[in-house]
Amino acid sequence: MQYQRLSAEHYAADWGISETGRFGKVKEVNQLGQKYALAKDGPDREALLLQVMRYFHPYLMKYLDMITRGHLPSFRDKVSKDTLTFLGYLLKKGEGAPRQSDYLQIARSLHLAFKQHDADDIYDVLALCLLRAIRRYDPHYTDRIKRVVEVIDETVSAQVLTAAYVSRRVGFNSFGCLRLLARHGFLAMVKGENEKVLEYQRASWPPPSKFFQVGAIGFTYFIQKWFHFYLKEHLDRVMGQLESKEGVLQLDYRPGYGMSASYDCKGERPIPSEDGDIQNAKGRTWAGDMSLVRMPLDVAKINLDWVRKTDDPLFSRLTRNQRYLIYLRFSEEKTWPEIARTLCRDVGGTRELYHRLLGMLRDMTRAPETAKTAHTNQ
Repeated sequence: MQYQRLSAEHYAADWGISETGRFGKVKEVNQLGQKYALAKDGPDREALLLQVMRYFHPYLMKYLDMITRGHLPSFRDKVSKDTLTFLGYLLKKGEGAPRQSDYLQIARSLHLAFKQHDADDIYDVLALCLLRAIRRYDPHYTDRIKRVVEVIDETVSAQVLTAAYVSRRVGFNSFGCLRLLARHGFLAMVKGENEKVLEYQRASWPPPSKFFQVGAIGFTYFIQKWFHFYLKEHLDRVMGQLESKEGVLQLDYRPGYGMSASYDCKGERPIPSEDGDIQNAKGRTWAGDMSLVRMPLDVAKINLDWVRKTDDPLFSRLTRNQRYLIYLRFSEEKTWPEIARTLCRDVGGTRELYHRLLGMLRDMTRAPETAKTAHTNQ
């Protein structure tokens, strides 16, 4: 598989895929993960963490490649189950069994959550999600559940069980253990407003002895599950911010330019406005191209059918080639070199054609208003 490359300055740039491509040795990785989780804080534990990160480097590169290239990574013509599981979390529910084209559509849209991020930035986000998952791993989780079950057994059957009460008794945060017992049907959750869990009640109690004979949770299984959760959490947060910004799909984003905007006082990465108020470390100024925002067009409806024919009173006056240029720029979000190759033109001529087209559209949208003003003055 041809992976996306990190810059030479990135800390993981020399972590070759062939060198670290031992992720298939699940037993070896599980042992290393448990060793890290049980180690005491210090340089030795940090060295183990670095070793774990190097094992998962090909895993992160797979997701980096999917985000930047917008395709489904495959091995021997098969898409990994892990990839499909993650993309399945992002599919709309209740629309029947997903097809591979549905997964591909989601994969192609992932880059929207990483606008103005280069490959190094995206890798760092993925690495942070991985680190959160690694630090959450607890090889003694089964023992914790046993302790929670013992505390529940010691209480009166009619007593209300809350996470705060159980946590005080066991001496650690028992929320995850209670949720696990509820998911397996041993406890029932009593919810209040906004689906908030208020308390727990015994259901199919007690859990059978075989429930505690599974041993330590597999490290690789746990990490993949929680990596998916933290990455989805990041995507939901970022996409929610983007959707709240008018015209975000029309931002003049130039992938591959190494944009890395500074964070504002709230720790959030700002979104460029049309004033060009964002500057990267190299002094490059970034602005949002809001030209089409002021025009009567729902950008979400720009597709190839729209290119072939549209009933829009404004854009129906354009040629197919002109609408195709708008489609490539705003729907496909292609770079100028990519658009130029598609249209069989040079980059400079393509940009000039684009700006002439926008100028023509502005004149067309101002024409009715100008005519109305002239009529009023008469």
